[in-house]
Amino acid sequence: MLGRLRPSLPRLRYVLVVGEDPTVEYFDLRRFLDAPDDLPLERELLRRRRPKGRDLARAAFTSGTTGDPKAVLHLHNTTNCAARFVNEGHRIGPESVLLAFLPVGLNWGLLNVLQAMFAGCTGIAGIV
Repeated sequence: MLGRLRPSLPRLRYVLVVGEDPTVEYFDLRRFLDAPDDLPLERELLRRRRPKGRDLARAAFTSGTTGDPKAVLHLHNTTNCAARFVNEGHRIGPESVLLAFLPVGLNWGLLNVLQAMFAGCTGIAGIV
């Protein structure tokens, strides 16, 4: 599907994939993460752009108690801490399996994906 859509997305620069034998037009994230730490140019550029804990990570939209939509800004610290605290409270670890059944554009959908990443466990994306 992405192959068909990509020509209509001229500003899309990189597609990161994790899987077996990704094609050359995609960035093999697993190979990159497992590579020796010899810092090729791309890796050095990514390290310089690594976000800090107090950098803005996302804007979550909520109607709150007023019913009027508003953006709630979350930093990397607030987002990542929430995922880690939920993992700790629910005893989620490397042997767990998490089902991400909500879109990652929603707070809880993103949290499910981050929980699996931080726990190092299996994450399953449910498609409705």
